[in-house]
Amino acid sequence: MPPIENLQLHRRDGRIITEDMRPGFTARLGWKIDKVVAATWTSGGVETRLEGLGFLVVHLVTGRNFLGVIVTQEQTGDSRLVVVDATGAIRHTISNEQILQGSATTGIFSWMEHGSPPQPDRFAGIFQPPDKDMFRLDIDAAAGQVISVGKAR
Repeated sequence: MPPIENLQLHRRDGRIITEDMRPGFTARLGWKIDKVVAATWTSGGVETRLEGLGFLVVHLVTGRNFLGVIVTQEQTGDSRLVVVDATGAIRHTISNEQILQGSATTGIFSWMEHGSPPQPDRFAGIFQPPDKDMFRLDIDAAAGQVISVGKAR
C-alpha cells in the first residue's frame, strides 16, 4: 500500500494544520485552540478524507502506513482509539479496557506519541484510567495489538 502523504487536519473553524507545522506554530500565528473535525491525505495519488466520526486527535505513525486516531463524540464525550490505514478504512479499535498491573482497568486515551524505539508500524497511546497514573501503551498498528505497557513519564 502506498504511504500516507500530505496529511492535513481540518479544524472546526475552517483552518487547516499541515503535517509540517510544528507544535506551538498555530499559537504563534495567533490561532485559538479549536477541535479537529476531519483529516485528509493522499496515498498513491488518491485523496482520502476522514470525517463525520466526531472530534479527532490524529497521529501519523512513523512508517506512514497508518494513522492513530482518538475519536471523541461531541454529544457524549465518549472516546475511542482507532487505527486507520492509508485507504481511510478503520482497521482496528483499541479497547478502552486494558490490563494494567495485573487487573482490567477502564480509561481513555489522551494523546499519542511515536513508538520507542521508533519502528515503522508502531506508536504509543497514552492511557489514563480515572484517579490513577497514566500509562504508555506501545501499539502495533498493523496487528491492532498492545505490545507493551509502562508508566507514562
